[in-house]
Amino acid sequence: MERLMSHQHASLNLEFPMSAGKDVVLVTGGTGLVGQAIKTVVDAETKALAGGSQETWIFCGDKVQTDALFEKHRPTHVVHLAAMVKKVVSCLSTCIFPDKTTYPIDETMIHNGPPHSSNYGGYTESGGSLFTSVIPCNVFGPHDNFDTSASHIALAHGYSGRIVYDTSKPDGQHKKTASNAKLRALCNDFQFTPFESAIADTVCWFKSNRDTAKI
Repeated sequence: MERLMSHQHASLNLEFPMSAGKDVVLVTGGTGLVGQAIKTVVDAETKALAGGSQETWIFCGDKVQTDALFEKHRPTHVVHLAAMVKKVVSCLSTCIFPDKTTYPIDETMIHNGPPHSSNYGGYTESGGSLFTSVIPCNVFGPHDNFDTSASHIALAHGYSGRIVYDTSKPDGQHKKTASNAKLRALCNDFQFTPFESAIADTVCWFKSNRDTAKI
């Protein structure tokens, strides 16, 4: 197995079985929040490797481009896309865990019941392929969606006026205590980014990229 990525704030290990030729990793949604975070870590590790990386990483952001890249590069691995390939790493959310459950939740409990009604979604089953899902809690940061009606974070930096909450909107799930035992077992040197630092980094990125940010 090969450790592909590390970062000063966090280590992200995507362990892919090595192929006979050079691995080609296609990241769909590569222009979004999670895709760009992965790209940042991949770029940092590639620079640190003498002789460069043994993998080719491709980041794409729309379906037409994705279809064309599949035809051109024939990826050996895919991150974040349920496609007809042999290995897929996708990103789920703790929102999909059962609403009525015990805590802390872990990956064995994902199908024990339906999620909270505000988190209903769907999934399909495919045979003959290997699927691995990474399940973080809610995430935010650079390249996020900053639409005030739907974003994870409200950028009220420097705002001194009155904040009024729309109580007609759903509160969502009140509790989602997730177990990180498996993460710690696989990545025992993982370092979480302090919340205050994450907020500061996000605000700084937004202020520097306001013209191109998703708002």
